[in-house]
Amino acid sequence: VKESEQKYEPAPPGLHRAVCVDVEDLGTIQTPFKNKDGSDKYQHKVCIVWQTEAKNRETKERFQVRSWYTATLGEESNLRKALESWRGRPFSSAELGGFDLETVIGVNCQINVTHKKTANGRVRAVLTAIVPPDKGKPKLVPENYKRAEKKPEPEPETYNVDPIDEGEAAQYDDDSTPF
Repeated sequence: VKESEQKYEPAPPGLHRAVCVDVEDLGTIQTPFKNKDGSDKYQHKVCIVWQTEAKNRETKERFQVRSWYTATLGEESNLRKALESWRGRPFSSAELGGFDLETVIGVNCQINVTHKKTANGRVRAVLTAIVPPDKGKPKLVPENYKRAEKKPEPEPETYNVDPIDEGEAAQYDDDSTPF
């Protein structure tokens, strides 16, 4: 085991107050899955990074938790499900049409973390849920974090959304939705 791996301490399991510190565009990458015709499958991926309120005992730095998503807001996509859980309500058609993922940077939430043992025996923190922030608590701000450099990427894919229903967007109190 390398010395750097020995010092790694994953975020503790449980529910944590957190703030989003980055959205990394990973570009188009090969996935471990195959297309129906047996060819390699490539998908555009993003990584969202959160800092928890909890800190590493030795370094005194906040823990960081990362989660990777396919960069799509399709109805069944994991990214859309995670964002809707975080904001506490579904997207309206109008919101989906112009949504910029960068708007989540600096937004507070609560994240649930579990531990998973990797093939090499290392324990890593896994994000299992994102929910709105705990009301009445002071907002967290990012600490000692430098954003990843952006990679150039082709134009984002366009999403098929239903026609705009203005009544749908008006039924929610915008002050309670973090983004």
